[in-house]
Amino acid sequence: MSAWAPKQHALADVPDRTALQRLLDDAFPDMAGDYYGSVIPDTVFLETRGKDVFGHLALFKRDVLLDGQPDRIGLLGGIAVATGWQGMGLAKALIAAAHDQLRHDGVAFSILFAFDPDRYLSSGYRPILNETRFLEAGLPRQFVYRGGMVAVLGDRPWTCGLLDLQGPVV
Repeated sequence: MSAWAPKQHALADVPDRTALQRLLDDAFPDMAGDYYGSVIPDTVFLETRGKDVFGHLALFKRDVLLDGQPDRIGLLGGIAVATGWQGMGLAKALIAAAHDQLRHDGVAFSILFAFDPDRYLSSGYRPILNETRFLEAGLPRQFVYRGGMVAVLGDRPWTCGLLDLQGPVV
C-alpha cells in the first residue's frame, strides 16, 4: 500500500496553478512558462502538502487509429516529481492512479513517450516499435519514437501496427 494518495483534478480546478507551474518549470526547463500551451489534459493527478505541489501527471484520453482501427488510449505526460521527493515511489503512485482511472473508463492501453524508458518498466510499460503518426507544429510526422512505451491495462494484446495519434503527441 502506497503512502501516496494523488488527487485527480481538472486543470481549471487546480488549487494553486503557480505552485504547479514552478514544479513543471523545474522538471521541464525547456518548456518553462506555460507547460500546457494549447494542449489541455483531460485530468491531472497531483500530490500536494498544503500549498506545495510536488507530484504531477497529465492524463490525456485520445481517439486514435491503431493498425487502422479506431481505438481510445490514454496518453500520460508531464510526469514530474520535485527533487526532494524523488525516489520515494511517488511517480509510480501517480501512474497507478492514472491507470486506475483509465481502467474505470474502459481504456485498454496507456502510452507514454519517455526520455528515460527504463524508469517506467516497473509500472508495467514496455517499449513499442510502432511507427507513430502525429502532428508537430501543425505538420504531419511519422516515425518510430524510441522512447515510446505502452502499458496494457486489460486483456487485449497490443499490436505493432501504425499508431496514428490524429493530433499532437502531448
